[in-house]
Amino acid sequence: MTAWLRRPYDQSTDEDGVVFLFLKSYAKARARVEPAEPRDIWERHHSVVMFLLARARVEVLCDPVSPEVIWAFAATGPGVVHYAVIKRPWRDMRVQMLADLLREHIGVTSRVTHACPDLAALDGGMTKDWVGDPYLLTRMAFGEAA
Repeated sequence: MTAWLRRPYDQSTDEDGVVFLFLKSYAKARARVEPAEPRDIWERHHSVVMFLLARARVEVLCDPVSPEVIWAFAATGPGVVHYAVIKRPWRDMRVQMLADLLREHIGVTSRVTHACPDLAALDGGMTKDWVGDPYLLTRMAFGEAA
């Protein structure tokens, strides 16, 4: 039994929250390497996030009493981990939450399209067969990849 509810992403109710979490997390991760204004991140990456959400399998972990309150999400595909984010108040459970969201990818070969800060919490045994593939989304956009 987990302290959260796992459910599929519902674009009609979850889009704003998931897009916000995705871009906020991405902006914080990028700020360590290349500082940018949040508005610049939004303008440059919003369409990419929307492209991904329309094509990926997205699942959310949410409050079991109020399922509209999203605590975490992951965007994946067959053999691909695109992105995963855990909200700050639940970061002490991030390994368990990520293991739940990414259970089909743990211990098997998977491509990773983005270096997500929360994924660093997983130990090497869980992710040893993961391979970075940062250009997969570009290939997908041009019809060159599944």
